[in-house]
Amino acid sequence: MWQELSANYKHQMKNIFQGVRTHRERAFNFSSELQRKFLTYLKRLDNKQEILDAFVAQFNAFSDEFPDLREDEQTKEELH
Repeated sequence: MWQELSANYKHQMKNIFQGVRTHRERAFNFSSELQRKFLTYLKRLDNKQEILDAFVAQFNAFSDEFPDLREDEQTKEELH
């Protein structure tokens, strides 16, 4: 009876440890996949730099064309 109980205990512990290893492996795989997807998301292309460049060019053109208006309070408010 003792040997049967001991064998059953060992068998159950092996199953538990296998489950822990499987869970750890799945969690690691999920984490690494999530990191990979996040890096892909961060590296995606967008047009924000083009929009910013166009705004800066337009702002500088206005400043070059009307340098005296830059000091005007109403112009500052409108630009902001």
